[in-house]
Amino acid sequence: MTALIFCLATAIAFVVCFLLVATQHWHVHISGKREDGACHELHQGEVPRLGGSALFVAGLICLTLQSNFIDDASAKLLWSLWACLSMVAAVGMYEDFRRNLPPLARYFGTAFAALFFSVANGGVGIFEIGIAPFDWLLSHSVFGVLFFVFAVTGMTHAFNLIDGQNGLSGGVAALSHASLAYVAIQTDQAPLGLLALTMAGANIGFLLLNYPFGKIFLGDCGAYFNGASLGAVAALVVAGSPDVSPWYALTLLIYPTWETVFSMIRRRRRNESLFHPDVEHLHHLFFARDRRQPGVLRHSSAPRLLILAALPAALATFCFGHTAVLVSGSMAFVALYLVLYTHLLEWPENAHTPEPS
Repeated sequence: MTALIFCLATAIAFVVCFLLVATQHWHVHISGKREDGACHELHQGEVPRLGGSALFVAGLICLTLQSNFIDDASAKLLWSLWACLSMVAAVGMYEDFRRNLPPLARYFGTAFAALFFSVANGGVGIFEIGIAPFDWLLSHSVFGVLFFVFAVTGMTHAFNLIDGQNGLSGGVAALSHASLAYVAIQTDQAPLGLLALTMAGANIGFLLLNYPFGKIFLGDCGAYFNGASLGAVAALVVAGSPDVSPWYALTLLIYPTWETVFSMIRRRRRNESLFHPDVEHLHHLFFARDRRQPGVLRHSSAPRLLILAALPAALATFCFGHTAVLVSGSMAFVALYLVLYTHLLEWPENAHTPEPS
């Protein structure tokens, strides 16, 4: 069943992406539209930003098939989660087509979707993070639910933030969903595991046309969809088994999490809006250095960043019940990130703002 779901999701996503690329002359003037000079984008020209629709179609078909083989309670949980993800995808799709939705509107839209899912399932929340003072606060249902909403919303936008290079956001999403599938199945949460495996396969199907040549992009729809899926499923997997440490989710997703936190710190220190886009994320600095190095392939940045993201993901996957190991791994990643960031920022060619490629 697992192999079938994975292969089917991969095939469906690839076929949908292929059709979107093959017919782009009909829709790219709308689906590829973006603001000229958007400083956070590294690409030129119009490319369909409809990769998220491929993820959605693949997930919907596989979930429909999966529903025939799971109990009613699990089916209700997964379909209500799908309703939440559909709302998030709609917010992203609107932004992809119109490009005029204010940042706060996007945040509130995704927060409402997460709150809807929580309320529809009797108050799904994050009630423990392994830190005593916070655990006492989160043990109160209202705060646990609000923290769940915050976590899902934050992860939604974190994946949009790292969606700046071919293969990066989709690759991190595929790795993270695969880890969730493994841990869920290992802890007797097969329905969640199959959903996560579906999303891993769908992202791989998308990546076949996204990396390295960028025939299609995730768009805000795809990035939001991945982030919301990972945030919600990670919270559910942790809550669903006492064998899974609360730090599993953070360690698994530490790359997009820390990229977002560090970006907020950087912008606050400059008295800039937290929503102000820039080109000083880690993937921008890698790209700026690589494009000026003779003999370095212009598409080599994403694989190295994926290796960086895979290190804590692998640790989280195989040590999902060992809190001390996970805490140490998360701290080590942050330290490594800061060392890399400082080194790249001091690189002579990165003294200037990277130019779009």
